[in-house]
Amino acid sequence: MFNTFKQLVACFTRRFTVICLTILGLVWQVAAFGAEQVTQVSTSPVNILVSVKPLQLIAKAITGDITTPEVLVPTSASPHHYALKPSDLTKIRQADVVFWVGPQMEMFLQKPLAKRSLSQPTVSLMDLDNSVVGLAPISQQHDHHNHSFESKLHIWLDPKQALRAAQTITNTLSELYPNYRNQWQANLTQFAGQLHKVDIDNQQLLSTVNHKGFFVLHDAYGLLAEHYQLNIIDNVTTTPDQLSSTRHIIQLRKKLSSAGKACLFLEPQFSPRILTKLTQGLPIKKAILDPLAIEQVVTQNGYVNYLQSLVGSLYYCLSTTG
Repeated sequence: MFNTFKQLVACFTRRFTVICLTILGLVWQVAAFGAEQVTQVSTSPVNILVSVKPLQLIAKAITGDITTPEVLVPTSASPHHYALKPSDLTKIRQADVVFWVGPQMEMFLQKPLAKRSLSQPTVSLMDLDNSVVGLAPISQQHDHHNHSFESKLHIWLDPKQALRAAQTITNTLSELYPNYRNQWQANLTQFAGQLHKVDIDNQQLLSTVNHKGFFVLHDAYGLLAEHYQLNIIDNVTTTPDQLSSTRHIIQLRKKLSSAGKACLFLEPQFSPRILTKLTQGLPIKKAILDPLAIEQVVTQNGYVNYLQSLVGSLYYCLSTTG
């Protein structure tokens, strides 16, 4: 009788142990699944697409270590006339948010962006208020070259508009990805401080040479010239992939001849053949400006470094001419 009781107790103990282990296994699976769901929520992919590389630099200043925004238009292509590939259309369709300058700049994006769902914001950074607090004021002291509307589409070449674009990007991302709101805002504060310091340094540097006239490959630098009160005499082409008219070339040759020892700024992706004949026999000094940030590494400080590089190129050439 006693042995039978012991056997019953042992059997009950084994079954109880199995039941407990089964329950514990289920609890562990539920907990693991819950943790996985939490991880997925907290580390959900941040899918940001920008139209051109300079906007990528500004956006990267806000996203920091969280992600690197993807850029649509290759730096070797024109942001005005780019032909979208099927893979580009997929990127546009899948992106959580798209930042672009606007239809005046990237005309080819109007139709594909219009097909995106209402839950996927598309944010134009073109219509921006120029009165941004935190950047040094500009004194109006020169009567400079009258720049075309197209030249003012390159909003990233104006530090004021770059800061406003960063503010817009921050606000948009804070709504889309609230888990990172504090980090977005902290990165914006850091970016604004860095940009303020660099902008003051740039103004002080260029104030010693901004009375000197110079020539550019195409009319992309209107906002940069206005902000730093630079004196652009003329541009070689209307757009870098198209040569100007014969009449304009003749007029430009006369301007180059009368300018004496002056700077002509080319661009890394273009070298029009006309420049050889245009500058032949003239004391023109050639240098490089990079309006599309082709050679700039994409880092959190990339935009600030890019702006410093542009100003450094301008100062170096202008300071060594008459």
